[in-house]
Amino acid sequence: MARLRFFFPLLAAAACALLVAPASAAGLTLWGTWSYPKQTYVKPGGKVEVTIWVWSQNNETTPEGVKLAVWPNAPAGSFPACGDLAGAEVVELKPLKPYQLVSFKVKVTAPTTPGLANLRYVVDAGCLTNGFPWYQDQRYQVLNSTNDKVWDLTPIGTDIKMTYTGRAATTPGQPVANGTYKFSFKVFNGGNTASPQLSVVGVWSNAKWPGCNDTTGGTLVPIGAVGPGKSKKVDVTLDAGPFRFQGNEESISIVTNPYCRAPSGDILPPTNSYYYPFSKLPEPAFEATRPFTKSFAFEVTTAPKAPKPGSNVTVKVKAINMGSLEGTPGKVIVSVFPFDVEWTTSPLKWEACGDYSGQVAEASFGDVKLKPGKTKTLKIKDVPVPLGAAPGSWWLADVMFDVDCANTYNQRLFTPNYYNAFQIKA
Repeated sequence: MARLRFFFPLLAAAACALLVAPASAAGLTLWGTWSYPKQTYVKPGGKVEVTIWVWSQNNETTPEGVKLAVWPNAPAGSFPACGDLAGAEVVELKPLKPYQLVSFKVKVTAPTTPGLANLRYVVDAGCLTNGFPWYQDQRYQVLNSTNDKVWDLTPIGTDIKMTYTGRAATTPGQPVANGTYKFSFKVFNGGNTASPQLSVVGVWSNAKWPGCNDTTGGTLVPIGAVGPGKSKKVDVTLDAGPFRFQGNEESISIVTNPYCRAPSGDILPPTNSYYYPFSKLPEPAFEATRPFTKSFAFEVTTAPKAPKPGSNVTVKVKAINMGSLEGTPGKVIVSVFPFDVEWTTSPLKWEACGDYSGQVAEASFGDVKLKPGKTKTLKIKDVPVPLGAAPGSWWLADVMFDVDCANTYNQRLFTPNYYNAFQIKA
C-alpha cells in the first residue's frame, strides 16, 4: 500500500477508524516511525540527524527503562538482539500512557569509510514492552571526501501525519470530482549543497510518473534553490478528475527529481505516493481532528480526565469539517468500553441514516454549522462510566458524527468512529 511506507497494511484501518481494530499487532504495543535522515549524503565522519516518533498502543503505562537505540551503520539484513546496545546512540524513554506520542531528534556519527551506510533504530532495544526488538532501516551515502557536493530533494521531511497515514494535505480535505483542489507539502534537501536555482518538483494526480525526463500527465512546480538541510513549502492547485466509483480514494505522487539530475533514486524512493478521500458532488464531511502532537489517536477526551467508576463524564471531541460544503455534526453518539490490548471492537454500529446502536449517550448539534476546514469542540454530557470499571484501568471513549444524516450526502456507505483512551481513577 502506497499510503503506508513504514508500516503494515493492518494499521491502515486503525489510522482512520476503530470499527474493528487491533490495539497491537504482531505482539507489538510500542511503535515508532521516522523521517528520512536530514543528511542523506554526508561527509566521512559527519553527523546524521533523524526525527523519530514513538507511541504506545498498550492498555497500561509503559515501564521505566525502555530504551530507543539508533545505530549509524547496522549490518543490513541482520536482526538485532534484545539488550544489544553496542555502538548505538541511546535515548531512555519516560513512561508513556496509552496512545501518548513523543518525538526525538537523534544525531549519530557517520562512518569514515565512503559508501552506503545503514541507519537503524530499535524502538524498545531491551524488549521490556515488545516481545522482540522491532526495528527499521534506512540507507544513506557517505561521500568519498569532504569536497564532494551533492543535492538531494525529498518530499515531506519531518511530517508524521503524511508520513504515517499517507493522507495528503489537501484543501478541501475531501476534493470533489471535476473540480480543483490545493495540495500542500514540503520538500527538503538531504544533500550537502544547495539544489539548482531552476529546481522543479513534479506532481501526478491520479496518474503514475512515466519516468525520467517524461512529464506527461504531471504538474511541474518551480521551487528554486533549497539549501542543504533546509526545506521549502510547496502549494500547487490540481485537477481532481472524474468520479470513478463510490467510496473513492484517489492518489497523488510527488517526484522531486523528475529529470533524474540528482542521485535521489540511489538512496530514497524517486516517487512518494499519498491518497485523499474523494466525493462525486460537494458535501460536508465530519471527522475528529488528529494533530499527531501529544497523542497518536484523535482529539477525544473526558472531563474529568480520570473519572470514578459509576460516575458520569463529559466526552469532548474536536470536530472538523473536511468536506467542501458547510454542514452540521448532527447527532453524535458515544460509547465507552474497556481497552483490550489484543483486539478492540467498538460497540458503535451504523447501518443507515437513523439506524445505529451501541451508544451509551448521545447529543444533537444540529444548530452547529461549520464551514469547510473549520473546527469546533463538542461536548456530550452525562456519559455513564460502568460501576464495575476497575480502578486504574484504561478505557476508550468512542464517537460517531451525524448518525441521523442531518446533512445531505451523495451516498453514505459507512460512518467512521473516532477514539482515544482515558484512565479510571485509582
